[in-house]
Amino acid sequence: VVAVGGPCPVVSLSYCSYLGGANTEYGTRIAVDRAAHRYVVAGMTTSDDFPTPEGAYDRLHNDLWYADDIFLSTFSTADHTLIGSTYFGGRYGESLRALELDSAGNVFIAGNTDSDDLPVTPGAIDPGLWGYYDGFVTSLTADLGSLRWSTYLGHDKFNVATALEYDPDGYLYVGMGSWFGPLDFAHAPGTSAVIFKLDADD
Repeated sequence: VVAVGGPCPVVSLSYCSYLGGANTEYGTRIAVDRAAHRYVVAGMTTSDDFPTPEGAYDRLHNDLWYADDIFLSTFSTADHTLIGSTYFGGRYGESLRALELDSAGNVFIAGNTDSDDLPVTPGAIDPGLWGYYDGFVTSLTADLGSLRWSTYLGHDKFNVATALEYDPDGYLYVGMGSWFGPLDFAHAPGTSAVIFKLDADD
C-alpha cells in the first residue's frame, strides 16, 4: 500500500495460511460466495499429496511426469477452515485461466489442456482433444464433490479458454483465443478471438 503525500496506513493481517503438498503449487484465482460465507481458491499443482478431504470429486494427481493438475479448494469465511478440495485434470498438463461461481455456488473453471483424457460428460459440445492443446470449460458442484458437466473447446493447433462470466439468467459466457488453427466457425487467419454463450446448467 502506497500513500502519496502522507504516512503509509497501518495494515493488519487478519488471516494467512499455506495450501499445498510436497511439490509446487500456483494459486491463480479466488472467487467469493458471500451468500454461503465461503471462498474458492484455485490454481495448479504438481503434488501427489495435495489436501483432498473425503468426498472430493478427484483425490488423485492425474498427470504424468509431475505435470500440472488443477486444484480447487473452498474455505469458510468465518473461521477459514477447509470445507472441500479436489484435483481436476488428465494425464498431461492443465492450466487454469478463469474461475467463476453461480448464484447457487456451483463452480466453473476454464483454461487449456494437452491431455487427451480430460474428464468430459455425455453430450459435451466437444468430447475430445483436437489441437496441440485445447480450451476446456468445466462445472463442479459447490462442495467440489461432483462433476456437473465438462467439455473441451477447440479445434486445430492452439486453443485457450481465458475468461468466464456468469449471467444470472443462467448462461455462461466464455472468452477464447485460437492461434494458427481457427475453430470451424471462425475462419480468420492467424489468431482469432471467440466468445461462447453456454447454458450454465448443462
